[in-house]
Amino acid sequence: MAVTHFKYIMGQVLRERASAASATTPHKLIVARRGYFEGQPAYNLNEADTGEFRGWFSEDMLEPYETPLVPTPAENPDSSNGK
Repeated sequence: MAVTHFKYIMGQVLRERASAASATTPHKLIVARRGYFEGQPAYNLNEADTGEFRGWFSEDMLEPYETPLVPTPAENPDSSNGK
């Protein structure tokens, strides 16, 4: 039997991946609870500022809040790598 480990910990500040493409500042969400949805790790998230319940999110929908919003030249596959 395979054991699934959770990627994020309780109290960690996250944001939705879709917010990276948004022009507005992404919402800060806090992991309030961890569980499983259809056999996959999922997280119950609340708004960091208000504590309002936002819902359940799968790991592939989330990323740490501190992640850069735009790729650096080294991460950008379209960059010419200085050539």
